[in-house]
Amino acid sequence: MIYMAKAPKQAKLSKTKASGLSVVDKVKSVAKKSGRKKREFSKEQIEAITQMAEDNCHVDTIALALSIPKQTLVRRFGMFISQKRAEGRTMLRRAQREKAIDSHDTGMLCFLGKNDLKQSDKIEQILSGQVQLLPPEIK
Repeated sequence: MIYMAKAPKQAKLSKTKASGLSVVDKVKSVAKKSGRKKREFSKEQIEAITQMAEDNCHVDTIALALSIPKQTLVRRFGMFISQKRAEGRTMLRRAQREKAIDSHDTGMLCFLGKNDLKQSDKIEQILSGQVQLLPPEIK
């Protein structure tokens, strides 16, 4: 014999005249929120997160240094950290560029040229004339 589960009965929702809310809505509004409270971050912690992100620290490093769970840090500050890391890289690039131009540092200028302008140190030699292939030696 096969037993089939019965479909659950739908509860009839009665509307209250005074508020226009159903009984279920009233119960939901009265019920307390479950779960943990969101973690509060102090101003010093936020400043430390900002500084470490600008210094291009990885999220794991920031989490360990400040004793914050990695998932909490990513969930609450993920985009903020990405933005500050980009700003830090921009500041570093600007400082490199200014130092290279001001002091005429040829090493730095070559480095920036290779990375920004896709320049290379390849030396191409163009040979003119005919190329003769020598027969292999027979032993």
